[in-house]
Amino acid sequence: MSNLRTLSIHLNSIEFVDEDALSSLLLLESIDLSHNKIIRLASRTFQRTPNVKSIDLSNNHLHSVSDGLFANLRELRELLLSGNNILELTMNAFIGSPNIQVIYMQQNSLRFIESGVFNTLRNLSEIRLSENFLRILPQDIFRYNARLTSISLDGNLLTKVVPGTFNSCKDLRELRLQNNQITTIPSGVLERLGLLEEVHLENNRLSLIQGLGSLASLRYVSLSRNHIERVMAELLPSVDLNSLSLGNNFIHVIEDGAFSNQTTLSVLFLANNKLTHLGAKVFYGLRNLARLHLQKNNISWIHEEALNGHTKAVQYIDLSYNALRTLHKNLFRTLEHIGEINLSHNEIMSVEEGTFTHLQSLRIIDLSYNRLVSLDYTAQFHAVGLEILKICCNTLQQFRVRPSKINPSRGSQASSTTSSGGSAKQQQHVIGLQELDLRKNQLGASTLKHVELPKLRVLQVCGNNLTEFDEATLAGFPALNYFTAEGCQISSLPSDVFRQNPHLAVIRLSENALTWIPDTIFHNSPKSNGVGASGGKEISNSNNFNLRELHLRQNRLRNIPYRALVNVTNLEVQIGRASCRERV
Repeated sequence: MSNLRTLSIHLNSIEFVDEDALSSLLLLESIDLSHNKIIRLASRTFQRTPNVKSIDLSNNHLHSVSDGLFANLRELRELLLSGNNILELTMNAFIGSPNIQVIYMQQNSLRFIESGVFNTLRNLSEIRLSENFLRILPQDIFRYNARLTSISLDGNLLTKVVPGTFNSCKDLRELRLQNNQITTIPSGVLERLGLLEEVHLENNRLSLIQGLGSLASLRYVSLSRNHIERVMAELLPSVDLNSLSLGNNFIHVIEDGAFSNQTTLSVLFLANNKLTHLGAKVFYGLRNLARLHLQKNNISWIHEEALNGHTKAVQYIDLSYNALRTLHKNLFRTLEHIGEINLSHNEIMSVEEGTFTHLQSLRIIDLSYNRLVSLDYTAQFHAVGLEILKICCNTLQQFRVRPSKINPSRGSQASSTTSSGGSAKQQQHVIGLQELDLRKNQLGASTLKHVELPKLRVLQVCGNNLTEFDEATLAGFPALNYFTAEGCQISSLPSDVFRQNPHLAVIRLSENALTWIPDTIFHNSPKSNGVGASGGKEISNSNNFNLRELHLRQNRLRNIPYRALVNVTNLEVQIGRASCRERV
């Protein structure tokens, strides 16, 4: 035992350690007594282990650090005391261990730290004092800790930080002050931290922050969940930030040019504030911005030039949960890289023609939970680019898709074709939409009969009025794979209603008024064999239908339609009041 280098007795129920228990282990380098029930350690406990480099006493029941407990441990580098009930640190807590580099004391009950307790720890590089009950720090607490690179004081009860507290920490890279009750960061707290790269100030009560502009090495700052009311250039650091969070504040004004120095910013989070309008120059300078989060404000007006020319690189915009009623047709004009726009949960009543038609990179747009009454897909969206369109929970009564023409001579990917002795000057777009969400509107089955979307794979029309559901309703969706029409008042299904949809794998028709399912509804479905002589697709009959799931619960069926279900693997049916789920 005298040659033992590592001692690990963690995850036991040890309550007491005799002060001579380690006296014969002179070569010991690592001691792990974590996750026990130790309440107190005598000051002589480690006196006979001069070579120890790491002591782990975390997750015990210690109430204090005895004076001299770590005395004469000149090789000690790492001291882990987190997860105890230590109430205070007094002057002699770490006396005699001058080479400690790491101290973890998070999740204790610290209420008081005596001035000078860390004075002898000239090599200290990281200290964690998070999740304690500290209300104030001595101004000279880190006066002799010039090598500190990380300080964690988050999750305490701090109401202020005294100027000069960190002045000696010239090597500091990371400062965590989040989850406190700090109201201001006055001048003199941050200015001398020239190497600081991360500062966490979220979830405080900050209304004034000074000194961020002098931090030349700063790369990350979080100011969310504070009491900031106004964003101005002086508030923000003038450095190469990648991400900036100002969400969950009380911001109601963003001054023109507030972000003029944020030329490298990629993500800007302004959600959950009090913004009501966005001026023409509000985002000036954000030329590399990729993601803009503005959800859950009260924005009712956006200047048509707010985004144009300033945020050309933006790929994602979230404007959901605001008070927008109209969108200027030029609002997104220059956003050539935009891939997704979320405008859900607003009060938009109409979309001007051409608002989105020029956005060739746009793949997803969400207009759910607005007040739209009619929508002309071809006039308002880019026919080829858009893949997912969500318009659920509006008051749509009309949804139109008109054939779209392009002119090959204007740079289109289409080429001229020759027919009946002449070259065509225009060729029809192939509309690329793959998912369409029209749930909970006021659409009738007749609307779907006049829509042709050859690439559509997912169609959701739950909560509409599809009482006139017939063989022509889904004829315009030959690639359809997933179809849901629950709660649509459908009372009957023609035997050939799915003839034009041979790729259907999932059909959800629950909560309707169906009393029977035709025996041949999924038989002899057509499949395309290619292009016929007339230019259209040749169709041949096949018994091989691809259906895998059919959901029919809460209808009026009295019998399970076994004959109709040849290849179905998942079936939900409600017969009377009893619900059953079967595999066929």
